[in-house]
Amino acid sequence: MEDRFKELAAPFPPELVKQRKGNFGKSLDYVETATVIQRLNEALDGRWSYTIQTMDIEPEHVVVRGRLSIGDTHREQYGVSRITRHRDTGEVVNIGDDLKSAASDALKKCASLAGVALYLYSDSAPVNGKNGGSTKTNNNGQANGNGGFRSQQNGLGKHRGMDDDPHANGRQQSHRIGNEQIARIVQTARDLGIPQKDVIKLSNNTYGVVLSQLTPAQADELITLIGT
Repeated sequence: MEDRFKELAAPFPPELVKQRKGNFGKSLDYVETATVIQRLNEALDGRWSYTIQTMDIEPEHVVVRGRLSIGDTHREQYGVSRITRHRDTGEVVNIGDDLKSAASDALKKCASLAGVALYLYSDSAPVNGKNGGSTKTNNNGQANGNGGFRSQQNGLGKHRGMDDDPHANGRQQSHRIGNEQIARIVQTARDLGIPQKDVIKLSNNTYGVVLSQLTPAQADELITLIGT
């Protein structure tokens, strides 16, 4: 199994590493969902599974908690996607596509915990797979496709999954975050070289509140947005 994880963590060929613009003018390296799925299949001979644990629909974002299972090992992460609305009417275009994007985002984050494209998070990560000066990057990208995900839920409303988690998104929205979670947000921004004033502005623009008034679910989403 150790050799398998070495295969999972191996760098990708430069032509498979894409770039996109992130928040605050940063350029981010990432690999596409299909590339991650292919790596999992090749390294593990298809002996892995991915399931959706929870799906939450917020006013402007959808949040998915996914679980990647490799043997007896399980890795969970949250994925988030902004809800796409019609430019003129403001109506939701396709909530299913938004949930699929969030599920893809969660899969890639789960896979990174197993080593897939984890090197792209490093401060010394090469630019587009080549050596050179680079700001800190991540591998989220803009998710496309669902890779044959299996959902453990029916319907798309705000609800809790079968694997109940008191910290899942959509939980106890009336609660506000404490100093520890505020510190996490600030530290995440600092690690990425993002000024605190820009994080506060992002919180105000996205949720209409300052950091101390965020709910735990909103704080989790904000941390994800900062990194993308």
